[in-house]
Amino acid sequence: RETKAGVQRYECKTCHQTFTETKGTLFYRKQTPASEILETLALLAEGDRVSSLTRVKGIKEDTILGWMRDAAQHTEMVNEALLKGFRIERGQLDGL
Repeated sequence: RETKAGVQRYECKTCHQTFTETKGTLFYRKQTPASEILETLALLAEGDRVSSLTRVKGIKEDTILGWMRDAAQHTEMVNEALLKGFRIERGQLDGL
């Protein structure tokens, strides 16, 4: 099955609940693409300010702060993605 947005849905064979592959991740139930969320977090790690990103990217401050809170709950996955896909160093991640 797929969602209306075309995202693959899966069904648990035991309880028959459906879920998407992003369940349990930072990206679950987010309407913004994962690449944009990661890019924004990378820019924050590099020292950009939330207020600057709000102005430049047109993303609400509350949204960015929510991503940061969610990222804190998924630290290991976020660290791996930022170290791999962006030019972020371990020290910058500590600052984030």
